[in-house]
Amino acid sequence: MTNLLRMAPRTAVLAAGMTLILTSAGFAGTATRAFVSGAGSDGNVSSSCSASLPCRTLAVAYSVLAAGGDIVALDSAGYGTLAITGAVSITGPVQGAQITVGSGGTGISITAGSGVVILKNISINGGGASSSTGINLTSGRLFLENSAVKNLTTGIVIAANTKSDVVNTDIIGNGTGVFHQWHGHRSEQSQ
Repeated sequence: MTNLLRMAPRTAVLAAGMTLILTSAGFAGTATRAFVSGAGSDGNVSSSCSASLPCRTLAVAYSVLAAGGDIVALDSAGYGTLAITGAVSITGPVQGAQITVGSGGTGISITAGSGVVILKNISINGGGASSSTGINLTSGRLFLENSAVKNLTTGIVIAANTKSDVVNTDIIGNGTGVFHQWHGHRSEQSQ
């Protein structure tokens, strides 16, 4: 009994220390899923871009997510460009969530460290704009599926030491379709 009483304060200190570490990790209170819609509003941040109060742009929806969270596009609308810095999954409707890239711009920039980025049903269009890039992967792993990357100066840039899987995706009408600097790239086209 005496040993148990001596251990109780140590256990309490250890538990308090673990709580401090877990809450200081930085993701407490952030959303695991956010929604965007053509009828949404970026003022819906306080609702964490919920399905009933979606945000308008991918960038704002991304800002309310925890690492590894999901963004769901409820309809086929233009959602703006996005800079991704961690693991995320973005899924558009069958018609595709639209991203328009202007001159000198990039549709989706990915610097995700060791994180995995999953993009499904996304349509990135440069409309022939000069110096435009659809997706620029500088770190992380990319899974791009059932999407379109078109009419850009460069469709997809895949940097050294990254990996990408591009499946059932149209890469058309670009000056350069895919520019990759490393052997970890795999492309497949289903017929």
